[in-house]
Amino acid sequence: MSSSAGDAPQRTSLLDLITRVDNVPLDFEQQCEPFYRLVLAPDPRPHGYVHPDTVAKMPWPASFSIDHERRRVCLEAPPAGMTLSAHANAAFQQAIDAAIARDLFPTVNGMHSEHFLVAVEEASLPEALVAARVRSAGAVTLANRNAKTGLFHSEILYVYDMELPPDVTPLPGDDEVEEFVLMGCAELRDCMARGEFKPNVCPVMIDFLIRHGEITPEQERDYVDVCARLRRKLPVPTTSDEP
Repeated sequence: MSSSAGDAPQRTSLLDLITRVDNVPLDFEQQCEPFYRLVLAPDPRPHGYVHPDTVAKMPWPASFSIDHERRRVCLEAPPAGMTLSAHANAAFQQAIDAAIARDLFPTVNGMHSEHFLVAVEEASLPEALVAARVRSAGAVTLANRNAKTGLFHSEILYVYDMELPPDVTPLPGDDEVEEFVLMGCAELRDCMARGEFKPNVCPVMIDFLIRHGEITPEQERDYVDVCARLRRKLPVPTTSDEP
């Protein structure tokens, strides 16, 4: 028996695609149980949210204090003559090094312990071409609680556009990229709906389609909500308290 039109699977909405990664409530800063707020004194703002299991397992250096009643992890104020950034970087590096040495967390190991992860040129594009053509196009903000681990993290994705000349074709530069595929906007939306992209890629693609007039208020009933969700207020500071 053939299925009726009413039995057809419902198309994944743009809000659904965003919610797959931006799944933390907007009032999370006030209602963050069971997480501990991470405070970097003298700045009173929470700079992160630490899972209770992590609080219990982490070998915190003496520069950190734990207040279980207030559910707060606090890094003491920096010594005179030292910036908060430098003080915090050193304190967290000490804690991370101790956790790695004791093998306390299975996903913390040598390959992820660099200060910065540097990506190689995956598209084999000349540096001069990129410098001449890349354009800043804004930012997308997300706040996520991982369904598997329960851990919280927030993201600021700085977005750039780059239009390639007709005679330039991006090619894989390492084994992390299999191929580059030129897609139309309709095909792109279908691929997102089928789950063929990493979840955190979809908000960036949706933002691109909005900025280029491919998603409009006339065709998208949730247009205003989609735009607002792409630039949600994060429950952590996005500016420094230092001049």
